[in-house]
Amino acid sequence: MNRLVLISGCSGGGKSTLLAELAARGHTVVEEPGRRIVKQELEGGGAALPWVDMAAFARRAIEMAMADHAAAREQSGWTFFDRGLIDAAAALRHLTGEPILEKLSVAHRYHRRVFLTPPWPEIYTTDPERRHGFDEAVAEYDRLAAIYPTLGLRRRHAAENRGRRPGGFHPRLPLSENEAAVDEIVSACEKRTTGTTAGRRRVSCVPPASHAEARRWTRIRSQAPPRRNAEPASRCTVPARPARRSR
Repeated sequence: MNRLVLISGCSGGGKSTLLAELAARGHTVVEEPGRRIVKQELEGGGAALPWVDMAAFARRAIEMAMADHAAAREQSGWTFFDRGLIDAAAALRHLTGEPILEKLSVAHRYHRRVFLTPPWPEIYTTDPERRHGFDEAVAEYDRLAAIYPTLGLRRRHAAENRGRRPGGFHPRLPLSENEAAVDEIVSACEKRTTGTTAGRRRVSCVPPASHAEARRWTRIRSQAPPRRNAEPASRCTVPARPARRSR
């Protein structure tokens, strides 16, 4: 089983808090390539910064994500990534049109389930390493949400909102709620697929941050490819053709 799990989604959606809880449980976590690159470039006076040279920044993120992936493959336990190669390659394709996304996603595979944190405007903040606004974060999230299914990832919610406040993982939520959400993600990773869905990678999404997000997610999910053996959208039935008589 592939034990390299991507945590992706919108900036400021709670990925760091989720990864901190996973690390506290003894799992290996990998920090977001983008934040590491920004720290290095600011300390060394480099120009591969998203607000200076986004293409150079994306190429460095691809190189770093590939190195992270190779190192994690040598480990036996679960490894959870704060973003990864697909996010970086998607950014470069958006900027330059370079057709590298599909090739890299095949050569460097992750676990079949990818978890997305949706936009959460109530908690979104900027910092010295995250200078883009919320609208830019949502635009990036929308691109990723559209890209993952094209790579064979099946969109599915990680868990229903069972009395928890929506929005995923964040220090403002009670610790017990964050722990329950992490339990569900680990359980989903360990679950094996059976039947017609075997072998497909899946994308799971934490509950949306608001009723508006819920409506948007309903629209996004309605655009996903239909399941096999699914009932037709129309309820009209076509009379069966009579069987031919043998002569």
